[in-house]
This record gives sequence, C-alpha cells and structure tokens, in this order.
Amino acid sequence: MRDFVANEIPYNFNDVPTIKKFYLSNKKIRAIVGPFGCYISDCEYLSFSDGEYRWKKIKDYQEGEKIAVYDLKTKELRFEKPLAYVKLPMQDDWIHIRGSKFFEAIVSPEHVFPYTTPHSDESKAKPISELIRRGITNARVVNTFHIRGETFDLDEWLVRFIAMLSADGHKLSESKWQVCLRKRRKIERLEFLCRKIGVPYSRKVYDSRPTENIFTLDLSSYPQLVGLTKKFPNHFYNLSSDLLDVLVDEILHWDGCFYNGNDRRYFTTIKENAEFIQYASHATGRRASILKVSYPKDNWKDGYIVHISGKGNKKTCFIDKDAPKHESIRYIPPKEGEFKYCFTTSTGFFLVRFNGAIYISGNSGKSSGCVITLLRHTCEQMPDPYGVRRTRFVIIRNCYSDDTEILTEKRGWVLFKDLLPDDKVAQYNPASGDIEFVRPTYYYHAYYAGKMIWIHSALKGLDLLVTPDHKLYVSVCEGNKWSPYKFVTAKDCYGKKVAFMSYMEELITDQSDWFVRDYKGMVYCVEVPTHIVLVRRNGKPVLCSQTYRMLRDTTKKTIDHWLRFAEWKESEFKYILRFRLPDNTIVESEWLLRALDRPEHIANLYSLEVTGAWLNEAKEIPKEIFDTIEGRLRYPPTVRDEKGNVIYGPTWLGILLDTNPSDTIYWLYQ
Repeated sequence: MRDFVANEIPYNFNDVPTIKKFYLSNKKIRAIVGPFGCYISDCEYLSFSDGEYRWKKIKDYQEGEKIAVYDLKTKELRFEKPLAYVKLPMQDDWIHIRGSKFFEAIVSPEHVFPYTTPHSDESKAKPISELIRRGITNARVVNTFHIRGETFDLDEWLVRFIAMLSADGHKLSESKWQVCLRKRRKIERLEFLCRKIGVPYSRKVYDSRPTENIFTLDLSSYPQLVGLTKKFPNHFYNLSSDLLDVLVDEILHWDGCFYNGNDRRYFTTIKENAEFIQYASHATGRRASILKVSYPKDNWKDGYIVHISGKGNKKTCFIDKDAPKHESIRYIPPKEGEFKYCFTTSTGFFLVRFNGAIYISGNSGKSSGCVITLLRHTCEQMPDPYGVRRTRFVIIRNCYSDDTEILTEKRGWVLFKDLLPDDKVAQYNPASGDIEFVRPTYYYHAYYAGKMIWIHSALKGLDLLVTPDHKLYVSVCEGNKWSPYKFVTAKDCYGKKVAFMSYMEELITDQSDWFVRDYKGMVYCVEVPTHIVLVRRNGKPVLCSQTYRMLRDTTKKTIDHWLRFAEWKESEFKYILRFRLPDNTIVESEWLLRALDRPEHIANLYSLEVTGAWLNEAKEIPKEIFDTIEGRLRYPPTVRDEKGNVIYGPTWLGILLDTNPSDTIYWLYQ
C-alpha cells in the first residue's frame, strides 16, 4: 500500500480563489459555476496534431489535438491534450483590452489572466473584470516561458549554422547549399562556422562580380542538416529554450539589425519563419511582434519584420498608460448567435495569440476543483474502529427527441421509445460503405429539459432535433474545401455548411437550416459498434452518431490527471482509492462513474448508498436524478453505542455540482 502526502497533488489555489472557497466549504450542497471565461472565435492557440505545430483559431479545435499549456509554478510550456473544450453562447458584453503591440485581447468578463506586478515576479491570477475594477495599470502580462523540449541531436554550433542557411543559403540539393555573400563580417562568420563544425566548402569569386563570394557547402556528413529548407523545421517548436536562445541570437547576425536601445529586428519574406522567430523570442525571455510589409511591385513578395525586445526588458502592460482609458478598454455587445471558446487544461493556463500578440491566458477549470474537493472529503472522513476511512462517491454526467425514428431489420421504421430488446438497428460501416443490422450495445433514455438544436429544411427533406452535445456524422465545409466525414457535436456544427449522408445522396445545410428550441421531455439514443446509425424525423433518413460517453472523454480524463495513483476498474466503471495517511489511518474510497446513457447505471442509482455525489455539467442532469441522489446520502452507515452516541459515521454527506451558466428558469437556479 502506498503512503499519501497531500503536497503530491500540486493544486495551486492562489490561481483560483473561487475554487478555494468552494473547496473549504462544508455545506451539504454547493455548486461552482463556470467557465472561468472565454475568448472570441478569432483568438488563436498553438496546436500540435498529425506531427505538426501550427497556430489555429480556437473555434477550429478538433478533438485529439494537443495544445501548448503553461505551468505557472515552473514557468514551463509543454504540449498536452486539454481536459475539455468549452464552447458557449456569448450573452455578456465582450471586454476589448489593448496594451502595447505586445498585448491585445477580446474576452468575456469572467476570463482569468495571470499577471505580475512591478515589485514581484510571482505570478497571480484574477478575472479581467476584477483587474479593471481594482486598477489594472500596475498589472503586467505574462508573456515569456521556458521550454524543456528536445535537442534533436543538435548543439549550439549546428543551430547557429542552421540559422545562417535559413538567412542567406540557397539549396542546390538535399546535401549541398550555396551561400552568396558580400559583407566581410558575414564572410568571416561563415568560414568560422564551417570550421567549427567541420563542414567542407569551396569559395569562388568571379572577375565580373569581384565583391561577391560564392560558397558551396557539403552537408552530407551531417544527417541533422540533410533535408533542410529555408523554412525553419516545424519540430523546432519543441526545441529547448537554451538552443532557441542560440538561434535567435545567431539569426540577428544574418537577417537582422540592431536599432535604438533594445530594439532588434529580424527581416524575412517567409511568414512561417517570422512566426517561429516570434515564438522563439517569447521562449527565451524576450518579447516580439510582427509587422507585415506589402510592396507596390507585383513581383515582390510581402515582407515581415519581427520586432524583438532585449532580455529582461520592461514588462508588457495590460493597457497603454499613455492612451485614454476608453481607447485601452472597450465593451462590445456580442453579435447574434456568437459563441465564446476556451479550454480546460491540467495546469490552468495555456498559450494564446491574438492580433499578433503572444501571451499566457487562464482557462476554464471547475471540474478539477470538484476532484480536489472530493479528495479532501475522502481524507477527512472519520476512521472506523479499525483505522479505516471509508467513503463512496458517485459521479454523474448526462441525443434524439422522442419523435425520432430509427430503422430496424424486421419492423422497419420505429420510434426510439418503441424499440424492443430483440430489435436489430441499422448501422453504417464506413470501412465497407454498407448498411448493417446489429443489436444495440446500450439503450439510452432520460428526461431532458433544456436547449435542443433543430436542423430543418422542408425543401431538402432534412429534419433532426438533437441535444447540443450530440455528435453528428457529417462533412464540414471549411473554406472552400469539404472535410472527410467525421463526428462533430451539433453545437460545433451550428450555423455551418455541412453535409449529411442519406442513402445514396448528400443533404447539405446552410446557415438558415439551423435553429435552437426549448425542449422538455424524454431523449433517446442507442450505442452500436460503428457509432453511426440511420435515423429520421419527419424527413429523409440520415446517418448520425449515437450518444457518446462524455464521462470517459472529459470527466474521467480530469480524474486521471489529478489522481494518477487511483486504480481504475473498467468492468465496473469505477475508481478504487486506497492509501495510508501520515497518521497511519487507511483511506478506502470508491468513486463510481455513472453516465445517463447506460440504463443499468440509472437503475443502480435507486439502490446506491453513497457519501456524496458530483453532478458534472449539472444543468444537463434532470432534477429527478438530483432528488434521487439526495435521498441516498447514507454511507458509511452511522454506528451508535447503547446510549445513542455516535461511535462511527459519515463526517460529511453532500452533493457537489459544477455547471456552465444557465438561464434562471433552470431547476438548479431555483
């Protein structure tokens, strides 16, 4: 059995005062409402997917990508999958805040930013609305970071050599380059670098152009250099900060210059190189901005100037002190149907870029607060006479409307609610392109009250009514290109041009085919091996997704991150926590994950005896479930002596809820 020390869970409440208050409370029922705040759709994040690093708009995030997350304590940047992706309707005014060329943001009022002060480099975090209320003039943006990264078998001199090739080299073949130089300092620098790493070269000067020195370089003895191009290698985004520091220093000797004071400038016609040098500058204690220069001549490429500050230069302010306040801080009403976006990350922070400015931003993190709070109650439970602290918690997370039909093998089209246990339903096999009939693995039904997304066009014969998180099987028009068919949530498709597959034809939606409707009633779905079923509702049949297990995709991922020592029982869909505390008592706790898309889980709620519950995304969960759980808070059972005094029993019984903001008619608000 392992010993447990509280500080092995590195949760920093200084960054999240709201969660700290939630954590310390002992109320029986308490809720935390999020998210911490979100960005406008044009905000960018640094993505890593399919072996490539690139900046992407936050509205275009795809499940499975890694993003650049920031650790406020170590000041390190690393790439990992977010715990959750947040997309919500924007109802409040946006806050547009602008400092210098190194900072600009358009965020929701509750969005959290890390910051420092002129008197301390220690980072803190507060919502932007609170920073403005308390006076934002002394707050400094966190916009530098450190990358542990990799070396890729490179040393300082090879990195310097790569910087030279990118600046002034001309590629002849995979292993031969040519460099044409006039300036004496560059000629001497090139010869020095070639001697330093042992690269053979020849030098030639033509009589007709005596000021030009043409060097031919043979790189065949260095596999790290073979295959390079004028663009910096994409994997350099994960180069260590030490080597990135070398690269930034060297590139300024070739394609750079030094202006007044700490202003250094890098010039290039390659946009990817400008973006990479900006990123490398922030990864090495500098700051950088990019200026695009367009020239009047048609055959001239656009140029990019990267302005780079010196190390340790004056910190970036949230607002421009020399500008009127109304120019630095503006409030913008949201457009009709506009959404806000964010991530939940393991560290609480991630890297963003907005209007060319790179900096660290806060994330949405209410789920992690619930995990840590449950762990606290687990450890504080009264030990039984044998020194064991026993608890049991249930974690719950909540498709098609009740008038949607599904195709069965023998009975044809039937309503979901009329499916029989022996019915086989039509699933689509994307590997063969065939419709197959299979018996569902699970059958889902539950009461639902909330918003539904209605995809409707009488002209096209399209009619579907689904919950916002339901996954559709569609092809999405991105720019002028159609994506392959894939699973996309209804809320992420809303208002877009997408194609549904219907037998041998495609049904293509446009913006006018999407609606939001209030709904109260039962919702249904089934689970099949390929996750794609054939359904219809007052229209043509279309291929659509089954329900998907949000507990596994989001909630479980959060628990896995914070409680890496917990044992997962896949067959029982639960965690077992067993460890020894410093006082030698033993903690034994069950954490049961229950999704409302599994009938046996719903039935099981009526017989459970638990210490507490966590209702994840509570606004999606019917009040009947809440009432049922509240009546099952009775574990461990209370033991009394002959006089009725409590010998042993639960220290705390209660329900934790986390949810995104909901409208005031919702039962939780009432």
